Amino acid sequence: MAKGNADLSTAHQPSTRRIALVIENGAYQHTGKLPNPVNDAHDIAQTLRKNNFQVILKTDASLETMVDAIYQFGEKLKGSGIGLFYYSGHGIQVKGENYLLPIDTNLTREDEVKRKAISATDLLEKMGEGKSHLNLVFLDACRNNPFPSSTRSVNRGLTSMNAPSGTLLVFSTSPNDVAEDCVGRNGTYTKNLLEYINQPGLEIGMMLRQVRTKVKEETGGKQVPWENGSIEGTFYFNENASK
Repeated sequence: MAKGNADLSTAHQPSTRRIALVIENGAYQHTGKLPNPVNDAHDIAQTLRKNNFQVILKTDASLETMVDAIYQFGEKLKGSGIGLFYYSGHGIQVKGENYLLPIDTNLTREDEVKRKAISATDLLEKMGEGKSHLNLVFLDACRNNPFPSSTRSVNRGLTSMNAPSGTLLVFSTSPNDVAEDCVGRNGTYTKNLLEYINQPGLEIGMMLRQVRTKVKEETGGKQVPWENGSIEGTFYFNENASK
């Protein structure tokens, strides 16, 4: 596991500025639509606002919209205490790199992905420029490859990533595995994340372990959420949790 240490001595204080970018992509124009992301994003955004995050919400975002939103997010992170990025939608790995797919993505060749999708590595670099106390990245994007005929060498799900210093990466399932949408309002991972994120007294490490246990139980072990990174101190989404 990558060692990225964040100083959280003040990160859970009420005065700490919290900034979040929430993106959902479900209404894809050139591949099958995903039913859960729109609900996932709206519910996550509402929950984060209740926990004093300033939220930028983008739904069914094109490549241009995602690029602009990430730039705006990076600028707002400067001088903040906590940065959080949440994404629900299609994501793929190509040659060891993870990419998030805008709704207007149409891949006819594998080498097009660099200019038609968002690099997760570039996203992390942009967040790191803000020098926040802590960056949290939630990727509920480990679904089946939506363009199998034009990207034959793409592996299942997303690949593992090293977390930059001060960053915690959270994936809805293990590397090289896939997470399916469910028949309810939310995807399996986000449904359980929403259940625990507001609980008083629940530190983020414990929260993620409880979410992982519930997702694993619900899917019969087929989906096991995964995290990478290291943080120091304590962080609570609910600002009253540590009191």
